[in-house]
Order: sequence, then C-alpha cells, then structure tokens
Amino acid sequence: MIVFDSAGVGYSDGTTADSIRGMAEVAVSFLDALGLEEVDPLGWSMGGFVALDPALEHPDRVH
Repeated sequence: MIVFDSAGVGYSDGTTADSIRGMAEVAVSFLDALGLEEVDPLGWSMGGFVALDPALEHPDRVH
C-alpha cells in the first residue's frame, strides 16, 4: 500500500490542483515516477473520485 500527499497538500510541495481531474493527473504522475504500470486504486471520500478518474482515463493502468 502506498499513501501519498498530493501536490500542495500536507507535506508535499507544489500547487494544489483545482479539480478532481487535476488531482488525478498528479496521482498518475506520481505512479509514473514510481514506475508503476498497473495499480489497484483506493480512495476515501473525495479521494475515491480521484482514484476513479484514472480508471476512466487510463483503463489499461488500473486492475
């Protein structure tokens, strides 16, 4: 399990995204940086929407 703070949230640097799609793009960039090709995303509350977006935009990267 990998838990992370999105850009501009918590202890992370950067600018906070202003949309769910923007937050999902940050998450996908994070996965790219880790070299992860396929994942099983999980999110709570708004994070659930952030986890769902890559499944819609990048279905080949989500189990």
